[in-house]
Amino acid sequence: MHALVQPKHREYEIVYLLAPMTTPGAATKVGDTVREVVEGINGKILKVDLWGIRTLAYKIKGNRQGIYYCTRFVSTQGAVDEIERRLKIFDSVLRYLIVKMSPGEVDPAAYTVKPEEAQFKPIDEIHASLQAGEIPAAEPGAAETDRPAAPSPEEETPEVELDGDEDEGD
Repeated sequence: MHALVQPKHREYEIVYLLAPMTTPGAATKVGDTVREVVEGINGKILKVDLWGIRTLAYKIKGNRQGIYYCTRFVSTQGAVDEIERRLKIFDSVLRYLIVKMSPGEVDPAAYTVKPEEAQFKPIDEIHASLQAGEIPAAEPGAAETDRPAAPSPEEETPEVELDGDEDEGD
């Protein structure tokens, strides 16, 4: 008979970006979803960081700003797949990236976690600051004016032939 194969636990980090006007309740729901999936597969949340609101290099789903969260956890590939599946459902999640941090298998029990580091950080203060205008909302079209204009067809660089690029007959 075959013994039951235990799934391999590895350390991962997920960074996800929420829309700037995401309500605190919706942000908490995203964080709770990540926690639920990780802990549901005998994983462990190691650390949750709220990086705050940042101006984006380009619009994502019509937004110039986003709220960044970073969560480090130990779990299986199955949990990572389930987190990705669930994050695609949330309208408030603009982007996410999950990175494998450990090259090999790890034991979740070997990790000691400070409870305050593994707690989800609410966005109440960020949301209130945005509403009060303390954090300026990006103005529509602001990034386009910072970008240099595309060259006109007359300004395009002419083609240059390099030595050795020509066919010398076959």
